[in-house]
Amino acid sequence: MSINLNKSCGYTPAVRIYKHFLCGDKRVKHKFKMKNPIERNAHKLIAILFANNPNGEFSFNGDNIQELSGLKPIDINNAIDFLSKKGLIERFDLGENHPYNFSSVLLNGEGNYQYHELNKIDEPKDNPKNPKPMKIFISHSHNDVEIAKSLIELLRVSLNLKSEDIRCTSIDGYRLPAGISTDEQLKTEIHDSEVLIGLISPSSISSYYVLFELGARWGANRPLIPLITNELGSDLLKGPLQGINALNTTSEAQLFQLISDLEKLLDIHAEPANAYQSYVSKLSKLSSSESSDNSDQNKGISFGADNSYDDSDEIIKNYCKNYWTDDFSMQVSCINEQKEAVNILKKGKPDDITDDDFTIIRKKAAEDWPDDFTMRVSQEHEQFDAIRKLKK
Repeated sequence: MSINLNKSCGYTPAVRIYKHFLCGDKRVKHKFKMKNPIERNAHKLIAILFANNPNGEFSFNGDNIQELSGLKPIDINNAIDFLSKKGLIERFDLGENHPYNFSSVLLNGEGNYQYHELNKIDEPKDNPKNPKPMKIFISHSHNDVEIAKSLIELLRVSLNLKSEDIRCTSIDGYRLPAGISTDEQLKTEIHDSEVLIGLISPSSISSYYVLFELGARWGANRPLIPLITNELGSDLLKGPLQGINALNTTSEAQLFQLISDLEKLLDIHAEPANAYQSYVSKLSKLSSSESSDNSDQNKGISFGADNSYDDSDEIIKNYCKNYWTDDFSMQVSCINEQKEAVNILKKGKPDDITDDDFTIIRKKAAEDWPDDFTMRVSQEHEQFDAIRKLKK
């Protein structure tokens, strides 16, 4: 279980970070150029722990680490304390282990992730003329950004993925490259990605872009995972998607299944379940919370003639007074115009617009123009016209 430190230069790629550190690779020296020697030693131990135990099958005691690193016991103790506080190792403290302050340690999922982040410096660059396919493409509505962020965190920790392995166009760090043809790049990645995950929510099934992406992937007959983010469950699935087994982010058990399925589809090794349990719980709770929030927010949406504008007179009066402070005739004109807009809004949903589309449009118009009903009408009609054009 040891490596010959005197011969490590030029040997197995499994110890490349540690090898470069010992052998004077300038790239790694720059990477490890830190003011605090404790942090420098901690990063050295990450490389050692991973290189000698890539599958997480056993732990290391102090003597093992001393043999592999050549560090003094006090330096090992300080580095282990640092890694423990950062949550990068599993630490076991059993009995007396002098001169060490721990019994044994091993890298956890976060530690393995940190190793791969450090290891990027020694990875060969892809040929830009023949780039590798994206591992995971996440199709989603911009209204589901928080769910998408949480999903990405789970995928990266559980499967040791890098940012360039995932495409999620609404999330910084995972967007499309600058300067490229958006349509062409999306067509390529939707078709070529190893797995496409479609986040299914009330917003996404009303998005023509999401439906296009899911339809294109379905037609390509390549791995497609519908991932429902709402407690409504399979009721959200429409058309061909109804024939595909979907998973739900509100269920922790189904999220664990998602990671297991992706491990097989991508042919990679997933971390032990306890290494990413907290990320599973976070996504499940967030999904349940957003389902509840969406339900509450949609209760006030007007689909037909109703009395949901009872406070509109007061809103209109204050708005027009503030907008035309010293022009009373314009205040009167403004009030009449705003009241006419309210009457139009009370008519509710046009017959040719779906309930889901109308809900999204009305909610956004109210958020964008809380005090200006004429602008709400203008924005809604603009969106209705856009939907009608898309349907032609």
